Amino acid sequence: MTRARSVQISRTTTGGEMGEMPTTARVDKQWLGNNRRKDEPEWELVSKEINNDNFREFFIGNGYIGQLVPSEGEGSWLIPDLRKHPGWQQAVGGCQVHGFTDRASLMDVPRWAGFRFYDGRSWYSRSNGIHENYAQTLNMKHAYVKTELDWFSQEDQNGIRQKSHMETMMWLSRTNRNLAAIQYEVTPYYDGTITFEDTLDGTMCPEESSDWQTNSFLHGSMSLSAQMGYHRRKIVLLSNLLTPGYGEEIQRIEDTERSRKRTLSMPVENGKTYTITKLVGIYTELDGPDLENQGALMLWYAKRNIDEEFKKHCGAWEELWQGDIRSSHKGVQKISRTCLYQLYSQLRPGIQKSLGPTGITGLRQWSGKVFWDADLWMAPPVMLLNPELSKSIVAYRHNVLEGAKRNARSEGMDGALFAWEGMETGDELCLYDTAEQRHHIADAALVQWWYSLIAGDREYSDTKGREVIMECAKYFASRVIHNKEADRYEIRHVYCADEFSGIVDNNTYTNYSAVKTLSLASAILEKEGKPVPALWMDIQQKMYYPYYDEIGTYREHDSYEDQTIKQADTALLIYPYDMKMSRREKEAIVDFYRKKYPPNKIMMSSAIDGVIFCEMGDAEKAWFCFEDLLPHFRLPCLHASESADNEVISFATGLGGLLQLVLNGFCGIRIVEDGFHIRPALPDAIEELEVKGIHCRGIRFDIKITQKAVECSNVSSPPAFDIYVPDGTELKGFQKMETR
Repeated sequence: MTRARSVQISRTTTGGEMGEMPTTARVDKQWLGNNRRKDEPEWELVSKEINNDNFREFFIGNGYIGQLVPSEGEGSWLIPDLRKHPGWQQAVGGCQVHGFTDRASLMDVPRWAGFRFYDGRSWYSRSNGIHENYAQTLNMKHAYVKTELDWFSQEDQNGIRQKSHMETMMWLSRTNRNLAAIQYEVTPYYDGTITFEDTLDGTMCPEESSDWQTNSFLHGSMSLSAQMGYHRRKIVLLSNLLTPGYGEEIQRIEDTERSRKRTLSMPVENGKTYTITKLVGIYTELDGPDLENQGALMLWYAKRNIDEEFKKHCGAWEELWQGDIRSSHKGVQKISRTCLYQLYSQLRPGIQKSLGPTGITGLRQWSGKVFWDADLWMAPPVMLLNPELSKSIVAYRHNVLEGAKRNARSEGMDGALFAWEGMETGDELCLYDTAEQRHHIADAALVQWWYSLIAGDREYSDTKGREVIMECAKYFASRVIHNKEADRYEIRHVYCADEFSGIVDNNTYTNYSAVKTLSLASAILEKEGKPVPALWMDIQQKMYYPYYDEIGTYREHDSYEDQTIKQADTALLIYPYDMKMSRREKEAIVDFYRKKYPPNKIMMSSAIDGVIFCEMGDAEKAWFCFEDLLPHFRLPCLHASESADNEVISFATGLGGLLQLVLNGFCGIRIVEDGFHIRPALPDAIEELEVKGIHCRGIRFDIKITQKAVECSNVSSPPAFDIYVPDGTELKGFQKMETR
């Protein structure tokens, strides 16, 4: 064995010692600019600082499990000091699992990703030693995070540091929802002994968790299990190590009440590369009985077929990316693709759980509760490109329909009232006194209708989707009040989408969404040859909408008098609800209400306004709205925040809003009863947009849009619907078409 080679370091540390965090970097016009380097990786986001972005971390997910990946590349990190970072609410292990809920929140998952490295002198971390040539890369095409660096550990008494080159890769299997993996490659530039510490840790989980158990299984697995939360829901974590057999390996296992740890030590030679892989099974009661044996068997198989497991994982992601957005403008493509990646990562077929505003991204904002955000903001862009993923959101409403009926009955109403803040039962969980007045949740019906037009899933839409729409209609028919004096219908005492308004009478958006719901339900009955209740028809004809005579358009509500509004409200009448009104009225809505937003407005406002500007043919104003969304995105991870100034990240509602601006604004896509409408409005900055894998009535096709033409290609089967484009736009390649 050759003499150990150490490295003398005399220069100061660069990004290695824990200190003041760099100022948060936001996306700006310069980043968006179309002069990006031609050799910039198309599918990658890269961080060059191990202490970066105020603890913002790359996110990976397989639609069941979501995990933040620390800058070390594995999960042996400490929770940030929240006192220094107000608003930051990270789950203890950066991990959340769909459906693993307590009565009113997603629960923390014990930390599974601990996999520390010891070079014989000190433990590797972001706060220890010197880090050089650091790069952490999120590969969005195949959903893994790779971390690479040279690490110089602590000095010995002679001022000598040891150098190790390290590469880690973390991924969550897209094809096996319970499988997670961390691969460590280490090249030590010394002779000696290195150690890996494999940890399953529940010590930071809430105290009410109970029945913690640690066990060893055959085939090298160790496990940690517990009953968590009020409902004592079981969770089991198992880990297994894939070791290459580079000589004598020594393992030691230590248990505490809530954790299990093992260390593996091995002799190493200077310049030789060693690869160790930690395989983890994450199981909850949603996965059925006998979780320990399920997990041990799964890990035994994965350990022997890990290359094939990763290959299948990559292939599954490539299938998802058949629904993609491509643009000649590299900045638009990068940010659009990142939004798609984050939404795709949190949804999967078979997991019919909806998303809260921050999804399963490892954050505690809103405790994972489901709002209207999922139906109106997140589902539409996913539905266009991957309807089988959006079904998680759509079918959730039917899954909680009984709870929605209970909400309605509690008010003495018929039908179903979907919760403002809901979870697995559908019962209202909002603690505010205004919860029972938040009645603009007609979007649960609207998303069912969209799904029926897009997915071609008649089995669902003709049964469960139909039931959701009908029950929503019954609720609004019982909720309205007939003003006999004026012979009109009103909805009083409601909380608007514009939450700054408080409780008001006759919010125009709520009133029209009620009419839209009744219209959808009426159309179903007519199609089935059944009579439409006379009351439903009367409400649709006589609903009252407050009007702003001096402005020449609709008033937000009866008592609105020019005050600041939180977000787009009346604008939603134009898109997505398509209320019939004149161009002058549309222009007045966006011109007037856009001036009423606060300086730190939330993302949804500019997204909706941008779509409306495109609808009116003003692509340059829409481009300004797109640029207005940029400060909400944080570099290098491109997580989005609710407002440009708060820490509500990654804000899935805003991700959906930006994608709708691209798909329904710049591309001008509308899927309606009589076919597929497309009216592009490309700003000068975008020469070309291509949307891969659009769905309509179960048929998939691609569309390429330039400033002068629309081209359709790769049509999966002859379409049974028309496609409409405005006069003057050339249409190529579609088999059945009409221009007007």
